[in-house]
Amino acid sequence: MECDRPHQNSRCEKRTVRCRIYGVFLLALGLLTLILGLMPPRTTDVIIVGGAVIIAGILEFALARGRMPPRIPASCKKEARKTLELRRAVDWEKLKTAIRFEDAGIMICLEENEEHLS
Repeated sequence: MECDRPHQNSRCEKRTVRCRIYGVFLLALGLLTLILGLMPPRTTDVIIVGGAVIIAGILEFALARGRMPPRIPASCKKEARKTLELRRAVDWEKLKTAIRFEDAGIMICLEENEEHLS
């Protein structure tokens, strides 16, 4: 399974490699714990913990490729694109603004009108 966005392929590959490394580490740690639990004197708690860590390592290693970042909905992308276009359309150097900080909030004063942000 590939990433949907080509510019993020390197991030997805890094995440997959990192998850596989964690899986191998958990697998080795679980195997060590299981072996130590089976040595005399046998401790059932350590054997159970070792088995659980082995299972967690196998799952981490096997499911590393299936993890994907959540997909951004098209409606959000459309709104963000529209907002960026509006922000870029304003020539900020030509506007004369003054920003006042008050107890009630921030006051942005333009030549024609005033906005009040709280």
